[in-house]
Amino acid sequence: MKRIALFISLFCISAFFLSLSAQSRNVINTTSTERTVITNSNNSSGNNVDIWQQLEQERLAAEKAEQERIEAEKRAEQERIEAEQKAEQERLAAEKAKQERIAAEKAEQERLAAEKKAEQERLAAEKKAEQERLAAEKKAEQERLAAEKKAEQERLAAEKKAEQQRLAAEKAEQKRIADSIETVAKEKLQAQKLVHKDSVKQARKERIASYPWTNIVLFNGSYALYPEYAVGITYARVKQGGFYLSAMMNPAKPIIKGDYDADSKGAINGVTPFYSGNHVSTRLSATFGTLIRMRAPVYFYLGAGYGYRGVFYETSEKQMVAWHTPNTIYHGMHWEAGLMGNIKGFGISLGVSSITDFHNLYYEAKLGIGFCVSKKNKK
Repeated sequence: MKRIALFISLFCISAFFLSLSAQSRNVINTTSTERTVITNSNNSSGNNVDIWQQLEQERLAAEKAEQERIEAEKRAEQERIEAEQKAEQERLAAEKAKQERIAAEKAEQERLAAEKKAEQERLAAEKKAEQERLAAEKKAEQERLAAEKKAEQERLAAEKKAEQQRLAAEKAEQKRIADSIETVAKEKLQAQKLVHKDSVKQARKERIASYPWTNIVLFNGSYALYPEYAVGITYARVKQGGFYLSAMMNPAKPIIKGDYDADSKGAINGVTPFYSGNHVSTRLSATFGTLIRMRAPVYFYLGAGYGYRGVFYETSEKQMVAWHTPNTIYHGMHWEAGLMGNIKGFGISLGVSSITDFHNLYYEAKLGIGFCVSKKNKK
């Protein structure tokens, strides 16, 4: 900042001297003009030579005085600049002396810190050596105690091992005696189990043999949620296990194929006929399956076969149309499962059946009521 201020001062002084030079040139020009005027006047009059000389001398004296004034101002400005430079040098010298003093103080502090650090390191080394000595003594004492403890443990372990071997020998002898007793008991128990198992098998065979063959005839009815109905008959023959046959159809006249086939929108070859609103449902199925006696007198039945379902719609011209939608016409595997019972000669069954072509499913509940005829075993 001080250098910038010095530079600004020099710039201002230079500008001042330039303005003085311009004023001097103006004075000289003015004097020259006056001299020209006076000369012209003298030429015209011829009698003013002395006046002109006097004016010329005054002009020269004024110029000389102006130059002396300028030189005096220059000398004063130079002296001021020299004084400022000297003051700046003295200030820089003072700052340098201050920095040297600060550096000397810093060096002294570093020396003291180095001495303090050396003292601390010496004390730390002495402390570390003392700690290492104590640690070595402690370790030696611990090793001695550990050696004594290990020797004592080995002695106790040897005594314990000898005791365990003695007890193991006694236990082995006891186990041998117990094993021989257990072997005899197992052989005896195995013989008893074989006798019991044979008796159980024989009892089961006798119990199954005591079951009479039962013939079951049921009249079935089924209902689907569309809604739709079907009726049929079931014949079963069962003892512990058995078989059954079942056939179902709807009460109305079955129709297998219509007069026309319509698409999913009811159109025949792109033309939608007029429908009367009447429809006919066809339901046919035949299944064969097995029965398993669960608990007298209830049997579980499971069967499979073939099933067909079709819904045909009547047109205004009394023609039947097979309208192919996902729930109208399909056929495929028919399966069913349920329970069948024999209650004092009265037969009943309850189950569920379905037709599936792996694209559509048709479920229905199936109920059967009939009679049972049991053939008594000969004694």
